[in-house]
Amino acid sequence: MSNAQKTALIVLDFINGITENPYFKTYIDQHQVIEKSNQLIKKFRKNKQLIIFVKVGFSDNYVELAHRSILFVHNKPNNWVKLSERSTDFDSRLDYQAGDVVVIKHRINAFYSTSLEAILNANEIENLVLCGVSTNMAVEGTARDGHDRNYAVTIVKDACAAHSEEDQNSSLSIMSRIVEIKTVAEVLA
Repeated sequence: MSNAQKTALIVLDFINGITENPYFKTYIDQHQVIEKSNQLIKKFRKNKQLIIFVKVGFSDNYVELAHRSILFVHNKPNNWVKLSERSTDFDSRLDYQAGDVVVIKHRINAFYSTSLEAILNANEIENLVLCGVSTNMAVEGTARDGHDRNYAVTIVKDACAAHSEEDQNSSLSIMSRIVEIKTVAEVLA
């Protein structure tokens, strides 16, 4: 198995409830983050490499909700990110296609209580390339956990979005100590 075939692209949380939220929308649109992520998706599809689309979401009764989480505590009273609603559909600009691999998460980290690692192991994946939103939450959390599980992790900085340049740069600076930080152009080269 070639090194390319041992590499998976993980696309994190490009769902309507996040990409349409003004808190992230400006950064995503100004930096063309979805368009840049689509460039990665196109390359991985062409090379027949594994692509995993990850989204956060909850059942209608929020049975999976971490009720002590200060991040998620407002979801239930506001009816946010229910899997039965449009808010958890992938953004229509994202090159998600029917039949693509989807992992649903109920926490920040895509590994926590999901099928992600089983999928990676079944496909003999050793290297992870991450893109998505938000850099300082889902991307960083998944990258840290991937690192600790002995994956070689790359964060594609211009295919990730945070609320602000400050959040983006701070997260990437910290993460550069344990993962590779690259641009889309560097990954495509």
